[in-house]
Amino acid sequence: MRKKGKTITWKERQKIEQLVKIDLPISQIAEEIGVTRAAIYVELKRGGTPYSADEAQKNVGA
Repeated sequence: MRKKGKTITWKERQKIEQLVKIDLPISQIAEEIGVTRAAIYVELKRGGTPYSADEAQKNVGA
């Protein structure tokens, strides 16, 4: 059974990348995107260091 949750879209990944570049706190990024802080941490791990929306998109489902 699939867990209920919001899937982060490509446009949201691009927004996350922009917000990370300006050093916005994780809690504010989560609020802006409409997901939990935990979801942002998972997304940041998926996108590498520094965060890349392109890299995160490649790693979805990996």
